[in-house]
Amino acid sequence: MKFFLSLLFSCLTFYSIAQTTPYPTPPPTAERLFYLQRNANTNTVVYDANFTPNKDLDTKNPIKVYWISYEKGGIIEDLNYEQRTLAYGVKTKEIAQNHYEFTLVAYKKLIFTLQLDTQKQPVVTVTVNARAIKVQRIFIQAEGKLKPKVQYIDFYGTDLVTNAAIHERLVP
Repeated sequence: MKFFLSLLFSCLTFYSIAQTTPYPTPPPTAERLFYLQRNANTNTVVYDANFTPNKDLDTKNPIKVYWISYEKGGIIEDLNYEQRTLAYGVKTKEIAQNHYEFTLVAYKKLIFTLQLDTQKQPVVTVTVNARAIKVQRIFIQAEGKLKPKVQYIDFYGTDLVTNAAIHERLVP
């Protein structure tokens, strides 16, 4: 019995530690728009601005999307066709020079805005629960393997009205 309780305690401790282990934070870059993480694993989808040599957003492909595969030692990998067209890719629409609207292909109801600020730094904003957010990170909680069902989407960033840190949850 003592062995069983010890084993149970060890398992619960491991589970508790696993649940509180933070996800890795991708190193910041001048091009970084935001990154997306999921409960499936620690691999991270990164969204970066794609600039022309004169520091404008590339009109044909303003957003570069790729993986940082932390489970493979942090290597960078391109999205495959399915990931790009069904899950993590973006659909962009030019509004004006250096100003775009875009959606994630998996959730077209949410419209993001990408534009350059006065210092030509890229900024992505989105409105969630009537709150305007400058997005830094998105976390998706989903259940299921073959056809995952999204339970909720957490948005982290800066409130555009108060300039305070913000966390908003969207339940699709």
